[in-house]
Amino acid sequence: MAPELPSSCCMRGSLHTGNPTGTEETIHNLPTYVAQPENSNGTVNGTIVIIPDVFGWDLINLRLLADSYAKRGNFRVLMPDVHFGDAFAKDSLDVAFPLKGFEPPWYKRL
Repeated sequence: MAPELPSSCCMRGSLHTGNPTGTEETIHNLPTYVAQPENSNGTVNGTIVIIPDVFGWDLINLRLLADSYAKRGNFRVLMPDVHFGDAFAKDSLDVAFPLKGFEPPWYKRL
């Protein structure tokens, strides 16, 4: 069975506004967004790993979500760039999908 692109409902959305407070670090050779709780004194309730959707680790919505988990739950949150810099462009949020014949390079590697 040939792979199919995500349906149009998965490819729509809007960008949130705000200022992410985490940092970008390299963990096991992967660029990773790291959100830490405020005033944790080094003690956290655990670690959450967020696997980004097709729009990638640098989408502001996901970074704000990671910051929220860190702050509200006292968690360390890691979000690696699992697309290796090859995520969908942010302006794709406004495009109707699927586009026939369109397959990003990362999709072919799956």
